[in-house]
Amino acid sequence: MATGNDSFMGKAVPILGNTQITSETAGDDLLTLTGATSQTGDLLVLENAAGSEVFYVEEDGVTNWAITTGVDNALAVTVTGSTPAIATGYLQGFYVSMSPSSAASYTTGNTQITGIAVDMFISANTLSCEVQGMYIYMAGSSIVTGTSAQIAGLNIYIDDLKISAPSYKTGIFIHNGDSSTPTDAYLDAFIIMKAEAGSAMQSMFGFQTASNVEPDYFLATHAFGTTGMIQTITVGGTQDKVLVVSVNGATYWIPMYAASA
Repeated sequence: MATGNDSFMGKAVPILGNTQITSETAGDDLLTLTGATSQTGDLLVLENAAGSEVFYVEEDGVTNWAITTGVDNALAVTVTGSTPAIATGYLQGFYVSMSPSSAASYTTGNTQITGIAVDMFISANTLSCEVQGMYIYMAGSSIVTGTSAQIAGLNIYIDDLKISAPSYKTGIFIHNGDSSTPTDAYLDAFIIMKAEAGSAMQSMFGFQTASNVEPDYFLATHAFGTTGMIQTITVGGTQDKVLVVSVNGATYWIPMYAASA
């Protein structure tokens, strides 16, 4: 919208009292803060009674929160759908769009380009709760016809990156450097999957049949391959497929018996 630029007489911003600013022109911005030519101070600061900054916007638009309460939401976003149904476009609670400069070179060893980054440092006397870097919960509030719906807790789409010979390219990269041993050794895993009792899940994994959309490996740890994760093999005439697993550069075959065998 157009920038509001009236600031005189009764339209000056009060410095005391419970203030409400009412727009006079619907097409103008309600409040505009303009920094100096060489602005170095913050554009906007919210502070508590002790003078501690709890929210501030830097001169270049970088936004910061400083939250010290024990239990709270740092950012609560509530998005309500519209009626009638949304035919096109997106209904998104959080959106990040990044376009790193094509003229820049990102080569420093510790350089990272990240859409969403979470750094969590755990310090507690007693810890017996769930701790997650990211938590996704999905549920339905009513019965909905989902004939053509595509539902996923996490959807990762990698388009043509146009990057020549990257070190690796993967939908999910898991790096575990923890040295602690869990009470149950079976729970020390890269991925743990749980199906709730009584759920409608019929199988834990589904495989594409077209060779051009299958990944090379069902599981790979720091290794690569181009042979396809499901291969044909005959051993004694009783099995005809194997699931290819690569661990530290060594290839292993897991026999797959046909259901009719």
